[in-house]
Amino acid sequence: MDEIIENPPTNYNVINQALTESNHPVLTNLKTQIAQLETQLATAKADADSNRERWQRWMNAKNKQEENFKQALLSALSDDQDEDTVRYIARSAEIDLTVSKKFEVNVTFTIDVELEIGQEIDPDWDFMFSVSNDNDNVIDYNSDVIWSNEIS
Repeated sequence: MDEIIENPPTNYNVINQALTESNHPVLTNLKTQIAQLETQLATAKADADSNRERWQRWMNAKNKQEENFKQALLSALSDDQDEDTVRYIARSAEIDLTVSKKFEVNVTFTIDVELEIGQEIDPDWDFMFSVSNDNDNVIDYNSDVIWSNEIS
């Protein structure tokens, strides 16, 4: 059977063309149904694309409005408005009043490494460091090894 599928008989094209050109009522009805389904599918795809675009525009507008409202609340805080009232309004609107701050921290690590005799290590490249805190609110960080010194 696989051989027939992979290598159809030479008269396959003749049979396929005969079925395509046939005016048999059953085939005609099936062709009509296929054409209707293809039209429905194309319409459904176009509707889905249109709805997706409309939803994306709505979400963008909603996000922009929320960001504008958040900025207005933060501005009210910086203008010495009542902090409890501003926080109450933010909680009621389900808006987190957060600001991003950047810190530069100088840290010295002392690392004990056990190496095989003759094995070398480059501390400027062979160690990786990460940053975290109890609240998991570290957004981003980068680290650069400024200097390294072999102690012993």
